[in-house]
Amino acid sequence: MTSRLSAFVAVLFATGTLGSTAHAGDCSGTDLSEGSTSITDGGSVLCYGVDTPAHRFGRMHSLSNTEFAGQQIEVACVTWGFEFTSNEMWGTVTLYASDSSTPADGTMAQLGQTSFEIAGTPDNQYVTAVFSPPIQVNANTELFIELSLPMQPGAPGYMVGANGSPQDSPSWIHTGGECGISDWTSVADIGYPNVSWSQSTNASASTGPDACDLLLPTFPADIDGNGVCNVDDLLALLGSFGDIGDGTLRPAGDIFPSLYGDCTVNVDDLLALLSNFGTETGACCVSCPGSAAECFAAVSESSCLAWIAEYAPAGCPGSFTAGAQCDDNPCGGGGSNDIMLNEIRANQAGADTDEYVELIGTPGASLDGLAILAIGDGSGDSPMGVLDEAVFLDGYAINASGFFVVGEPGMPLGTPDYAYELNFESSDQVTFMLVSGFTGAVGDDLDIDDDGTLDFTPWTAISDCVAFVGPDVAAGDLIYCSTTVGPDGVYTPGGARKCPDADGDWYDSGFSADEFMDTPGAPNNCDFTDSDGDGVIDAMDNCPELANPDQADCDGDGMGDACAIADGFATDCNSNGIPDNCESDCNFNGYPDDCDIANGTSEDCDGNGIPDECDADCNGNGVADACDIANGTSADDNGNGVPDECEGEVFVINEILAD
Repeated sequence: MTSRLSAFVAVLFATGTLGSTAHAGDCSGTDLSEGSTSITDGGSVLCYGVDTPAHRFGRMHSLSNTEFAGQQIEVACVTWGFEFTSNEMWGTVTLYASDSSTPADGTMAQLGQTSFEIAGTPDNQYVTAVFSPPIQVNANTELFIELSLPMQPGAPGYMVGANGSPQDSPSWIHTGGECGISDWTSVADIGYPNVSWSQSTNASASTGPDACDLLLPTFPADIDGNGVCNVDDLLALLGSFGDIGDGTLRPAGDIFPSLYGDCTVNVDDLLALLSNFGTETGACCVSCPGSAAECFAAVSESSCLAWIAEYAPAGCPGSFTAGAQCDDNPCGGGGSNDIMLNEIRANQAGADTDEYVELIGTPGASLDGLAILAIGDGSGDSPMGVLDEAVFLDGYAINASGFFVVGEPGMPLGTPDYAYELNFESSDQVTFMLVSGFTGAVGDDLDIDDDGTLDFTPWTAISDCVAFVGPDVAAGDLIYCSTTVGPDGVYTPGGARKCPDADGDWYDSGFSADEFMDTPGAPNNCDFTDSDGDGVIDAMDNCPELANPDQADCDGDGMGDACAIADGFATDCNSNGIPDNCESDCNFNGYPDDCDIANGTSEDCDGNGIPDECDADCNGNGVADACDIANGTSADDNGNGVPDECEGEVFVINEILAD
């Protein structure tokens, strides 16, 4: 690490201190950053060569050390200062909840992300990223604020504002390109203890998102979500008639007016339900020239037909399928431009350095408007239906080979098209979706009552989805897709792939590196040959020509025990199927204990399966203590299994104490 930091400092740009510019706050909450109200010209740092590589700047806030200790907060605004910017550009602000006070350690769960435009100017400026609705943050969270800036031609392309004011929350930097700082590094640790980013995070106390601010379902008259508006929905509405939302819960019968309702159940809601009584929902498909059909779930037939009629003049025919869901593929394709999920790795043995999602589609197809989502249980066991990850794909396109990979920066399995630090849940059941028109944010509770039906669907359509499940789906976290893969033994899969590509079934891709079936950015490995017929395909079998369904590999060398013994790489003196080097060998002579005893190399006078030379022999006469006692060579008056001659001093002490 030292040499890497030395190389970094060699190309770091730092100037003297000349002056400062005042900062006026942009939001009305409390500023969590210390010393963020000024920019010292020349007081910042930047790594660059011929051009300015992509940079990420960060600040960590321990909420337990603020006035909000013990309270949930909401963050509406994050402001970053800039000393100067050579060109107009876009920046991205991402909020994370960390389980460590250092971003390089532990894991960080993304809470929200937004982009903002930065004007090119030689002057100081402050730019505010606004989150609407505000991002909800749990009490006492380690809150990490990240600013991502793209590569800029020429150098220096910009300077993030900084000053020398003492601050409790350290300033962090993470670079790309020739700088090579592939992990978060405190600027104080590389020789700049007086550099603090001029950044503010504006927060207010919160009791959580108001359920009445969330969008209504696509067909709100279907209150129980069973696909039809019937008497059960009417009874549910009448049961909540007159109820008014309290800021945390929307009354069950609040279905009117459209989009957001009014958090009150009254006669308008009753009339809206009666006008839809008997109506069945389904999947609405609309297909325009040059692209596959878009699928919209939980839509009434009348709404679907009106939609189709609106787009028909543009040559976009459509259809309605009663009772269908989009993940049932009623439109005959995977969504816009036939772009679909194709391969995913969410977990692996050791550090999760290979998390990725692979999409497949027509080469050159735009990914504008699409987002990859992961829905789980947040950072704990409840609530369910929490949006754990959301990756916006605007500005990208399917590559020339027909694939697109979003993956961890520096992932060993391949080079992602979009390097992005993913934070998928490990081992829990998780639902992955590819959606269009996404308007939500990480941390959104999409299933407010935890009943397995999404109450909040901040997207216009689902292009594809799959849920990673364990052996007992009902006992695990709730899932929100009828397409599933797993389990992998008693666990959810670490990774999975479609076979054949695009529209095939999902198959487990292994958990340990030696059994990976992953091919990110290339056609999936769909060779299911099982030469030995043991139920494990050759590509994942550690002994492909000899049946070993348990895949036992006691020494972890990647070769199954059965093959190691059969091929002469290991001996098995007792023919129990376990290589000798994995069995007990108390005398370290290279043979298992039971073989030493069986072939007479060692005695076992007490028949306990342990060679005598490994048994206790306190008097050093070459005979195990138990045998000395059994054959009368030694007495054991207190029956503790230790010859009395080895306890003489104890008896003397006991006698003295007794006197």
